[in-house]
Amino acid sequence: MEEEEKKKVLVVEDTKDHAELIKLKLIEQGYQVEVVESGEDALSLPHLSSFYAIVCDFLLPKMNGIEFLIELKKRNVDVPVILMTAHGDEQTVVRAMKEGAYDYIVKEVDFNFLELLPPVIEEARGKYLLTRQNTELTKKLKEKTERLTELTKELKRLSITDPLTNIYNRRFFFEALKLEFNRASRYLQPLALIILDLDDFKKINDTYGHLAGDKILAEVASILVNGVRQGDVVARYGGDEFALLLPATELENGLKVALRLKKKVTEHCFFIKQKELTLTLSAGVVATDDFSAKTAEGLLEEGDKRLLAAKKRGKDQIFPPYKPSS
Repeated sequence: MEEEEKKKVLVVEDTKDHAELIKLKLIEQGYQVEVVESGEDALSLPHLSSFYAIVCDFLLPKMNGIEFLIELKKRNVDVPVILMTAHGDEQTVVRAMKEGAYDYIVKEVDFNFLELLPPVIEEARGKYLLTRQNTELTKKLKEKTERLTELTKELKRLSITDPLTNIYNRRFFFEALKLEFNRASRYLQPLALIILDLDDFKKINDTYGHLAGDKILAEVASILVNGVRQGDVVARYGGDEFALLLPATELENGLKVALRLKKKVTEHCFFIKQKELTLTLSAGVVATDDFSAKTAEGLLEEGDKRLLAAKKRGKDQIFPPYKPSS
């Protein structure tokens, strides 16, 4: 049994002689007992939630036993309730259990129910403790499941994210390239690919150190992400190279995007060790409406070739050169 101070039973009974008999039987069995005559009186008790159990008659003045159960639920009073009924009406019992009663007992005219009351209280208390334990376990399981879901999402994010620039990594880029290439082929939509490289970036690393170079790469990544649409893919391709996938984009618009991004990077001021630096970049642009690639790898290979062509033209170039359509 639980500690003595936790075994105080509240009896809600308006018939005084019944209440006295119930009280005497429970005291005989080692319970502390408090008696009130109505549901309203019970609800007014400031220590209502501290009772070991509540034994409540169904027929009460103003508020009956079912209404009392409903009110307890509204007030989040978490105490096992045993409903006493004089007629054993099945509908009343079913309703009582639905509204939160843990058990019921039929008040027989010969008062034999008094012998049954203590074990019924203990059984109800056991059900209550088991229910509460199950609720706590369910809550903990839910919390752990949610945490596991969060960790899974974070692991997935980390697996596709470049840790330095916080944009997509090379692995994700290849998956996205295949997906977008197949989608473009299936729905006969254009797909543009931009591969860009920071010019003379090695000199920055050699002069200012790799930490400075890392800072610049992160800033460039931010410029690129903020310079394209939400559905476009920006990834670190390797070293100081970046790759961009532009779905539903023809070559002309792909070249416009490349030029706009080149301008943004060129005009950006990079502050390294209290010095202001400017950079240029070169880019190769290819699109499915301009180059007939049979595979995603073929499109990527052509993009690499065009980046190399831009470098050979003196850097700070886009290849092919942009020629506005008439």
